[in-house]
Amino acid sequence: MALHGIDVVIILVYFIAVVALGVWLHKAASRGIQSYFLGENETKWWILAASGSSAYFDITGTMWIVSLFMLYGVKGMWEQCFWGFFYAAFFMTFMGKWIRRSNALTGAEWMGTRFGKGAASESARGSYAFLAVVTIIAFIAYGSVGIGKFGQAFLTGSLDLPAREVCDWTGLCSKLASEGEASAPSVGKRIAELLPKDSRTAVRAAIRDAAHGIELAPERKAAVLSALNEVLKKHDFYCEADFQKVPIPAQVRPHLGVSRERWSEESRQRFNRPLLAAAYAQEFEPPQLPRWTRNECALVLVFVTSVYSIVGGFVSIVVVDLVHTIVLSLGVIVFSIFAFVKASGSESVQKLAASDWGSMVPSWTMPDVKGYEMFGLLVIMWVVKGMIQEFGGPPQLFDFQRFLAARNARDACKVGALWGVLHILRWPLVAAIVVLALAGLTGERDPEKVLPAVIREYLPPGLCGFTLAALLAAFMSTFDATINAGASYAVRDLFQRYLRPKAGPRELVYAGYIASALLVVIGVVIGFGAETIAGMFQWIMLALGGGVMIPCILRWYWWRFNGWGFTVGTLSGIVAALVQAQWFAKEPIWEYLPAVVYINLAASLLATVLTAPTDRETLKRFYKSVQPAGWWGPIAREVAAEDPSFRKEPFALELFNTAIAIPWIVALYLAPIYLMLRQWTATLGWLTVAAVLSVVLYFTWYKHLPKAEPQQGG
Repeated sequence: MALHGIDVVIILVYFIAVVALGVWLHKAASRGIQSYFLGENETKWWILAASGSSAYFDITGTMWIVSLFMLYGVKGMWEQCFWGFFYAAFFMTFMGKWIRRSNALTGAEWMGTRFGKGAASESARGSYAFLAVVTIIAFIAYGSVGIGKFGQAFLTGSLDLPAREVCDWTGLCSKLASEGEASAPSVGKRIAELLPKDSRTAVRAAIRDAAHGIELAPERKAAVLSALNEVLKKHDFYCEADFQKVPIPAQVRPHLGVSRERWSEESRQRFNRPLLAAAYAQEFEPPQLPRWTRNECALVLVFVTSVYSIVGGFVSIVVVDLVHTIVLSLGVIVFSIFAFVKASGSESVQKLAASDWGSMVPSWTMPDVKGYEMFGLLVIMWVVKGMIQEFGGPPQLFDFQRFLAARNARDACKVGALWGVLHILRWPLVAAIVVLALAGLTGERDPEKVLPAVIREYLPPGLCGFTLAALLAAFMSTFDATINAGASYAVRDLFQRYLRPKAGPRELVYAGYIASALLVVIGVVIGFGAETIAGMFQWIMLALGGGVMIPCILRWYWWRFNGWGFTVGTLSGIVAALVQAQWFAKEPIWEYLPAVVYINLAASLLATVLTAPTDRETLKRFYKSVQPAGWWGPIAREVAAEDPSFRKEPFALELFNTAIAIPWIVALYLAPIYLMLRQWTATLGWLTVAAVLSVVLYFTWYKHLPKAEPQQGG
């Protein structure tokens, strides 16, 4: 479906406005590298929180979450644990202020604060910068996959066979039924062989009924279309024997003798759609294939975002992200009200919401959901991995930057809290999309395309454009943060550190422009080869994230851990993750994740104990300034002997507040989901939990925030 003119105008006006704002802020970012990457530590805490939260609200991730809900219901919330679902609880209680007190410009430069000077520190800094660049390129690739799928649905239309191209349902089903049951080779026979196993019986019954003149209900027609679209994604749809009597369209003739097994799903659809229309020319309208591919759509949207983020730097990003947050908030509210009124009360939604689908209680097995058969074991792995990693610091490397940019430790804690509160907006949006889908959207078997399909099918002109602008704002927030963070590591920790140590402020800013552009190009090119959002995200957060989380944890909690341990641990984790992607990509998480973590742990510990510890003066400075927790006994005793007046903040209270903040955040996120599902008891229960814990946190957390220290630059 083409966008209405008013929708196009709304989106174009929004694009032009944010790009103009970013370019206008260019002067503020061009004063030097501190300004370009951290805004000179002058940004208000609530602006940083809005920027960070909107950066987490990425459109690609939202499409993935919707797909989980469509697959197995509200239990999809459990899968959020593996990427850092509870990070705001850790940010607000201790991790945010720890990061800020390190007083660095990047997470890699932080290594100097922790490991001092010398070869060990330099190796740790270099390995972390390398990890940062690899991770950020992967995130850019992941983002480009999602925005390409999303944009294609609106810029050019879907590649899926639409109902409007079927001009004779009875004739089509008659031919499919007779050919499918005959022994002679034919296109109908081929289709019958390739029908999806999970819907084959129902689809064949619908085809037989239509062949006998029975008018199919809309959902049965959609099921037939959905099955045909799955067939059209197969690499072996065309078989010469089955197409003997079909006039082959000119555009596919050059590819008849080419193996299509390694083709992308999109390429197969472009090849197979004309063949199907030629085989049933009387029953189908000529196919209207999109002119733009998924990758071309991604390039357009990535280019717009890159312009203001590269030119404007950090100041541009956080200010534009504030605008994104406002637009996104309004869009979510309007869209959620629309979904609540139009769809949430429908019989199909209420029936599912009242069933096990609407329950958060995990099942040990889910035999009907491919890939989630051992669901209980998966939940254990997700929660354990996520909780462990959250003690090690931010998973997305732009998170580090937001806290380093805060004015002081007190502001950093408040950034973490508001970050989590503002992220509430994602969940009513997810629930709204899901209820609209359940209330009547059919014909879309790719769960990652449900979000654009719902918007395309349900929203009236004007509201469609406004919602699209809000979702594009979410994409732009994530993408711009990723670009700027990646460039900060590339410039500060690689270019300036090793290539141009005497580079002036303007040269470093220009290096930031170039590094940003290169990261985008490399990430987008890698994204061209990816098929699914879930596949990209799970590799980043499980294989790569799990592979490097041990050194990221030990750096905070164990005084003996040194730069060589971090270097070897990080590099071994990266190698293990790449090996997993290349040779063990189809293995379940409970098999590959422990192996990756064990390799990482062994390498980190072995390198640490075989090399000298970090010098005592560096460790004492780190302990006094950052005030970390864990095994710091020898250093704590030396600090106490030298400075008897020093009093470290009690970690027990911070840990208690973290334990309170986790269910507080869960309650804030679940309440709007159950409200959208009209499950009043669950909604009231979670709201009560959130209210009670908010009061507790006011007295145990807010009243004990650190005092506002004098502002310190990075």
